Amino acid sequence: MSATVTKVQCIKCGKGRATSKCSGCLRDFCYNHLTNHRQELNQELGELETNRDLFRQTLNEYSIDSQKESLIKQIDQWEYDSIETIQQTAKLCKQTLIEYTTENINQIEINLTRLTEKMREIREENDINEIDLKQITDKLKQLTEQLDELCNISIHQMSSLLINNRNIVESSQKRISSFDINNNAKWKQDGLTIAGGNGEGNQLNQLCFPDGICLNDDDQTMYICDYGNHRIVRWKCDSPNGDIIADGNAKVNQTSELKYPTNLILDKTNDALIICDWGNNRIIQKSIRNLTDDPEILIAHIDCSRITMDDIGDIYISDTLQNEVKRWRQSNTMGTTVAGGNDKGNDRNQFNSPTYLIVDKDHSVYVADHNNHRVMKWIKDAKEGIVVAGGEGKGNSLTQLSYPCGIILDDLGNLYIADSDNNRIVCWPNGSEEGTVIIGGNGQGKQANQLDHPTDLSIDREGHLIVVDSYNHRIQKFIRDLN
Repeated sequence: MSATVTKVQCIKCGKGRATSKCSGCLRDFCYNHLTNHRQELNQELGELETNRDLFRQTLNEYSIDSQKESLIKQIDQWEYDSIETIQQTAKLCKQTLIEYTTENINQIEINLTRLTEKMREIREENDINEIDLKQITDKLKQLTEQLDELCNISIHQMSSLLINNRNIVESSQKRISSFDINNNAKWKQDGLTIAGGNGEGNQLNQLCFPDGICLNDDDQTMYICDYGNHRIVRWKCDSPNGDIIADGNAKVNQTSELKYPTNLILDKTNDALIICDWGNNRIIQKSIRNLTDDPEILIAHIDCSRITMDDIGDIYISDTLQNEVKRWRQSNTMGTTVAGGNDKGNDRNQFNSPTYLIVDKDHSVYVADHNNHRVMKWIKDAKEGIVVAGGEGKGNSLTQLSYPCGIILDDLGNLYIADSDNNRIVCWPNGSEEGTVIIGGNGQGKQANQLDHPTDLSIDREGHLIVVDSYNHRIQKFIRDLN
């Protein structure tokens, strides 16, 4: 049987001639078209060889190209900059360390010299009292702790800021009363104990040499600087006990711990207290909304005696060592001296241990010039102050004061003064040369009509006087006598 032979056609011409299969594409070509196909393949190979040569040229150029050199230069520059930055940082740290220690040693020496002068003055005048001894003891302890801190300095400590920017739009101005009160106002002479009064102690119903106070009339709450217990106590109306807002153990200087707090301001906008943490040489802000939060340090490394705030949120601080009052604006990192700063003395441009202070609506500063036994008024931008109360030497006559402390100012310009060593509260009418005893003045004691070294005072929205009766470890309320 004969087989049928089928001729394979050329993929190009379609004729059934003798064909050959391309081993690459597996298609059949006649002789002529196979030759053409091979030429096409050779041409494509030639193009690929050209592309290869171009790539080799590119590769050769890359090995010596400026891009590589540029990258190396970038690395070199990074290395140089890094080394320079490290060197600059190290140099700065060394410089900071030297400046920090030198400045603090010098400041400690200055403070020690001033303390020595004060002790010598007390010795020469033979006028020693418990307040002076307590202040000297506290200051010696403070200087010792400051020196101990220098011995334990660390890089972390040096990196801390001296002041943080802050923004307070509105604050509680407890010092300038907003009620209508006249010059004939009187108060019942027997006070009511509204906080403490259970002897010196650290229980929740006790206080220990309370100092500053501020009121929140919105909820009838008092905030008390419980000086001897190193804590801030919140005492609600008619409550037998207070609750602790902030405290400290007086052994270390950590952010969350207080040491001898003297004075405070209620900042309603931020729901916080601004505290004069005297023993730690700083001003802090403590949230009363979130009590577990650590306080924020607003101003550090300052011998802060007392603080107040004006109507635009600037803080004023009295400095008993520098004998000056400084104003700290919200956005500034350095304070500006607005009163005193001319060494210790009794001239009108000087102070001798300024303590409590207030600022009126015109930004005049009223200062209790403690050891000069007077209250001074410094009009804004003035170079010297005006004696507005006392100034006749230490004494108990109506023209004299004895170690004045807390002061408040009513809308009529009348001053109310905690005349500490005379154990009385004095009203000094605006422009008068003498004051009037409105509370106390019945000798040192703990009876309802007596005081023992009152340090601060305030007036609530009903016109009642609130007095810090420090050495009796209590807060007294004197009801306004409407009759």
